[in-house]
Amino acid sequence: QSLVSKIFSLVSSRPASLCNFLDAPELQALLGERIGEEVRVVYRCYATLYFVFVVDSSESELGILDLIQVR
Repeated sequence: QSLVSKIFSLVSSRPASLCNFLDAPELQALLGERIGEEVRVVYRCYATLYFVFVVDSSESELGILDLIQVR
């Protein structure tokens, strides 16, 4: 629950003019040992609905953003 609320606070506080990719080193502490790499948040907001993915360096950020927009 704390991970979800932290991600929401990071994403919802960003202005709409910024890009949809967010480096979030503060999430590393919440994820603990589950992920050994740095993570990046990829999100898209439609009205009040947020689609959020937390990915590592093996994923393509643009591919995830395209996945969000196509669905």
